[in-house]
Amino acid sequence: MAEAVGTLSLAVELFIGALLLAAGTLKVRAGASAVLTAVARYEIGSGEHQRVFARLLPWIEIGVGAALVFGLARDLAALGAGALLAAFEVAMARSLSSGRLHPCGCGGDRRSKLTSWMLVSRNGVLIAAMTAAEVSRNAPAHWSLANFALAAVFLVSTLSAIALRLRSHTGDAPGRSLVPTTSRT
Repeated sequence: MAEAVGTLSLAVELFIGALLLAAGTLKVRAGASAVLTAVARYEIGSGEHQRVFARLLPWIEIGVGAALVFGLARDLAALGAGALLAAFEVAMARSLSSGRLHPCGCGGDRRSKLTSWMLVSRNGVLIAAMTAAEVSRNAPAHWSLANFALAAVFLVSTLSAIALRLRSHTGDAPGRSLVPTTSRT
């Protein structure tokens, strides 16, 4: 049983690592301006902060993804992956709850799907899977600090996404309908 759990944990790490590697690589191929356009659509930060984030994001995804795939600093890599997925989950939920519908930017603009509550949920499931994988991997011993942090990331991002989803249903969101938006850069 422990061997099966270990294999499943490794499979989750490899899957999420490959997903992040692919997303980062697609963003690099799409170019800095495409990533900046995607980042700007979320209306988080502005100007130079968005430009710096857009330049770093693909490389962070590639680094975290490679660390997961190659099993480097596993606890830290898992926490990094969870944090990235949580940031994407909450950013999409924030956009949707504010009435903005736009390409998610997940793989460069040409391959991006429109933001949706399904994509928000997908990221939540991926964070839950990563958390379960890391907790089970460390089960014979006590939880590591990274496991507690990853569980907290999952809890906070999930509760935030749920609150934003409820806000969009109760009419507390700004009075805009879900229509595709264009870049403001």
